[in-house]
Amino acid sequence: IDGGVDRIYRAEQIDSVTGAIAVTDLSPGDLLGPSVLSGAPETQAGEQLVGAVLRSGRYPEGIRSGDTGLAVKTSNVDDAPPATVGVRIVAVTVSETLEATITMAVSVESAPLVGLWAANDQLAVTISPFGAEP
Repeated sequence: IDGGVDRIYRAEQIDSVTGAIAVTDLSPGDLLGPSVLSGAPETQAGEQLVGAVLRSGRYPEGIRSGDTGLAVKTSNVDDAPPATVGVRIVAVTVSETLEATITMAVSVESAPLVGLWAANDQLAVTISPFGAEP
């Protein structure tokens, strides 16, 4: 099982697995987790991909493909709450220096904003408990 019980798809997450390809033979009653499935489209209707390189501390240690969460703008000019955008993690690579190269699926409307935050080193990413909405 992928990293424990919290890494199993539940019945109400059927949209998360529809269209995916199993990388192993499945039998009725098998439990599904992210490592068992492949081939789902990287983006869904209304999404664009945004890439970012984040320093250690700007992403959670256990981040992985398939997680959902928030892109958070790390600098604020006023006392308003930080700006946030819902994201779905498509790919993650962590270097030896703990920099994470992350590809996120973001709504078409928010993609330029998240890209700007990443380009200006004003981005942190949080993840939600597996299966939760951001």
